[in-house]
Amino acid sequence: MSEPLIEQVWRTIQAGQLLQEGNTVLVGFSGGPDSTALLWILRALQKRGHWQIVAAHVDHRLRPESTQEAERAAQLADRLGIAFEGLTVPEEIARKGSSLEAEARKWRYHLLYSYGQQIGAQALALGHHLDDQVETVLERLFTGSALRGLGGMRLKRPGPGLWVIRPLLEVRRAQLQALVEAEGLPTITDASNADLRFLRNRLRHQLLPAIEAAFPNAVAAMGRTAALLRDEEAALQAQLVAWEGRLYRLMPDGGVLFDPPFRQLPLALQRRAIQLVWGQFATDRPLSAAAMDEVRALFESHPSARLALPEGIEAVRNYDELWLRHRQQSPQVVVHPLPENGEWIEPVSKVRFRITHLNGPPHEREDAIFVSDRWRQNRPLVVRGWQRGDRIHLTGGWRKLSDLFVDRKIPREQRDRLPLLCLGEDLLWVVPFAKDIRLSHQEGPGLWIQASEGQMRKRDEAHLP
Repeated sequence: MSEPLIEQVWRTIQAGQLLQEGNTVLVGFSGGPDSTALLWILRALQKRGHWQIVAAHVDHRLRPESTQEAERAAQLADRLGIAFEGLTVPEEIARKGSSLEAEARKWRYHLLYSYGQQIGAQALALGHHLDDQVETVLERLFTGSALRGLGGMRLKRPGPGLWVIRPLLEVRRAQLQALVEAEGLPTITDASNADLRFLRNRLRHQLLPAIEAAFPNAVAAMGRTAALLRDEEAALQAQLVAWEGRLYRLMPDGGVLFDPPFRQLPLALQRRAIQLVWGQFATDRPLSAAAMDEVRALFESHPSARLALPEGIEAVRNYDELWLRHRQQSPQVVVHPLPENGEWIEPVSKVRFRITHLNGPPHEREDAIFVSDRWRQNRPLVVRGWQRGDRIHLTGGWRKLSDLFVDRKIPREQRDRLPLLCLGEDLLWVVPFAKDIRLSHQEGPGLWIQASEGQMRKRDEAHLP
């Protein structure tokens, strides 16, 4: 009974080049029927492929019985003569209250990838099968997806340091269940798989049986359609990759900036370009069609805008620039006292301040200000970042700094890095482009304060009074 199934999986491995002779393969082993069948089949093929097989079980600590389940998984691996490793999600992560399913998935993959790299595995084998594939396609169809998402899961895809493979992707769930029963293999049942509060379970237990009752070959047909869509996606993606060097570039902070040719692409290729950039963040889940259109819409929105995306990623628009990056927290405003003599480097912007006491104001310069002792009246000079509500006195009156930033088209990302020189509560200088108009009327002794980039230091010193 098991022999045809073993041969079917072998053909899938060979046709998809999932494993090479002598590879070390790490099997994600929950102890459920699917991963148990996968481990048993790979062991049956082990001599033929000359593979080293290691099973790894991840304890998410989400249920009281998870420790016993990890022990049962270890016992079954030992019974099959397979090396076993138990991996555990950190307790503080397991107790997070928000999006437990997504958090568990993220940590499961992280631990499996890390352990796979540790043992030098070439592949991580997962037990997803044809029914899982169809459920994935239906879920993406109903929630909205582009072509890549409707193609479902791939037989083989690159992961961090190893390949992720799915040797059972052409096998039905019922075949795997029949195998473990015929071989008398004990399996672990996760009660949450029957919880109809989860969309995936409603698809599995309610929608798919109804579809198959009306269309008996529906699962196989949808599986073939998904495979065709993956082929179409690969062909179109190859065309887009030819544009890759002109569409985006990597930024020093790990973000990805879209280059101007992106906006010249047809709408369909813009979506693909966004998906291509999304793939740079090593996420296994494609971006939804709705999210891609929201990213595109940033070009039609306010010139400075942000959009929160899944997986901790955000899209940022600053005037003519658009990029994706890992979501960042707004920096705290830190106040630094400015020394009354010598040099000091502001730690965020790396602007170098040089302070000298003079008997009177020199000629005005763009890169310096003069603050008289009479105006200072022993108030402290400080450098800080900008805050909402900041105002500066310019020609024509007081201006909100936020309005000034918009007028000058200062990108939001640069605003947080601009050093503001203040005299007590008074904002004197937004370095390097805006000064309080009252600085033009200083007399008597005071402080000459010059600001320059660190690499310009020698040139600036030559002009100091």
